Amino acid sequence: GYAAFNASLDDLAETAERRGLRLCGLYGMSEVQALYSVQPIDSEVARRKKGGGVPTSPLAHVRVRDPETGELLGAGQPGALECAGPSLMVGYYGDEKATAETVTADGYVKTGDLAELDGHGGFTFLSRMGDVLRLSGFLVNPLEIETHLQKLPAIAACQAIAVPRPDGVRAVAFVIVAAGASFDEAAAIAHCRQGLANYKVPMRVLAIDDFPKTPSPNGFKIQRARLRELALARI
Repeated sequence: GYAAFNASLDDLAETAERRGLRLCGLYGMSEVQALYSVQPIDSEVARRKKGGGVPTSPLAHVRVRDPETGELLGAGQPGALECAGPSLMVGYYGDEKATAETVTADGYVKTGDLAELDGHGGFTFLSRMGDVLRLSGFLVNPLEIETHLQKLPAIAACQAIAVPRPDGVRAVAFVIVAAGASFDEAAAIAHCRQGLANYKVPMRVLAIDDFPKTPSPNGFKIQRARLRELALARI
């Protein structure tokens, strides 16, 4: 979805708390259980508002690994989330191939999500793996780039993608300019250099009338593959 929607929800937990309501991030999926983990209710709001949390069962366990090397990763290192525990599915009914691709030999479900261990016995959900950018060997949540660019008042919405270049894979951002605003690409890139690691800074920030979309059961889905094609044609 649009990064603008995510940005508008960023202070929801703080707003709720001022009204006496304590919100907690959580995580679940059909393959592992609807409520697999939840952030501790007594933790500080900055942690509590994040998706993920500590597994609800003391017998459950999570790990994060580099999807290319298979290396298990430590706290703060983004990678592919795998979940174990007593609430895991047995498998996909009638589809042994899909089950073998999803459940590891030692009984973990490959969730298809990007996450990082939080150092407190839990994890932080970052993104779906299909949306992840690999830049300079690092896995990057595109929302981080999108949210940073949307701090500029001229930018109403943003989508970040990765494109191969002779010097390696680089980020490119597409933006929708706010009504009545003027857009300065050089200023937008300079803004990124001030708040993002060098390898996350988009090589181009391209204005577009609207993002290419396709209908889906949950509304319109942005065609990121089409954005990559547009980027390669324009850079």
